[in-house]
Amino acid sequence: MIQGLIRRLTGRSRARVLYLHVGPHKTGTTSIQACLRRNAARLAKEGYVYPVTPRADGIILRNHSPLASLGASSAAPLGSDGPWRSIAELLARHDGPVVLSTELFAGAFRAPRALGRVVDLAERHGYRVEALAYVRDQPAWLNSWYAQIQKRLEASIGLRGFVESAARRGLVDPWAYLKPYLDEPRMTLQVVSFERAIEAGLERDFLARIGLPRPEDVPVIRHANPNPGAKTVFAAQRIMARSPVAPVRLPHHASAERAFRSAYEGLDWAARPYVGFDAATADAIRARYAEGNERLADRFFSATWRELAPAKTTERSVYDPRAATPAERREMRDVVEKVRALLGAETLSEAPAPQKARA
Repeated sequence: MIQGLIRRLTGRSRARVLYLHVGPHKTGTTSIQACLRRNAARLAKEGYVYPVTPRADGIILRNHSPLASLGASSAAPLGSDGPWRSIAELLARHDGPVVLSTELFAGAFRAPRALGRVVDLAERHGYRVEALAYVRDQPAWLNSWYAQIQKRLEASIGLRGFVESAARRGLVDPWAYLKPYLDEPRMTLQVVSFERAIEAGLERDFLARIGLPRPEDVPVIRHANPNPGAKTVFAAQRIMARSPVAPVRLPHHASAERAFRSAYEGLDWAARPYVGFDAATADAIRARYAEGNERLADRFFSATWRELAPAKTTERSVYDPRAATPAERREMRDVVEKVRALLGAETLSEAPAPQKARA
């Protein structure tokens, strides 16, 4: 009775909805998560909770990536152990919307019944589940994703290899990563055009979709995850070259990655963005996903894919050491050698090349 009176007096939406922001990577998730975390108090006034979920080492994250793990025992009810336990406790005591966000939700529930266990948990506490996923045009999507894994020194892989790996794994194919959500009849799914949301204001688009009253009043401070630049990607490739294992597995990866970020941000290497595709390659990638994209556009938007994501002119932009000045090559070499030493990888050796073109 009291809660009903509060709802009538305040006009707050207290629906028991568990929102799963699926991502995926490079669809504005960093900006959305930063907005949710920064405005947690404002959300709370409207009955929303964006919970804190620390990693096993106690570090507080902006997102909920620990929840990509469904717990130690698949036989036990979700929430009885592992990182979902705190979410189960929250759902048991809360009486309003709960928002969870991690890019890892895009791949975490591909095993049979995995997503069903999340819906079971929600239903045990009187919640329904609604997922939100943003989709975008694949050439720019793949380019942005590849540049990110390079700047983070995650994997020594060429762009072509990454594109093929992404196709095999369904990383940018909505029909692949959204299949668990489409197959689960007890929940709803919002599919959102990234390009349209950017035009409208990404963070406020998300807040409106979860039903937050007056999302236009929420202060938004851009927390973008920008293109690191052509020089940065080249340097990352040189740093990771000949590494005996995946760089992210090396013991000093975190400190090396921080030092690398400090270096390229201090040198303003992002001024010239990295674009690994020329127009013909971008068109070929777009054609590869065209059939699925059109089905998606028709089903969720009653539009064509071109209307959702107009093709943009693509001009390749990569760092060419042969065209660099001696000072630029020295700058590149200094950064590469410093970070390789921190990474603990094989010491960079000078390879003879015309005009000393290689770092």
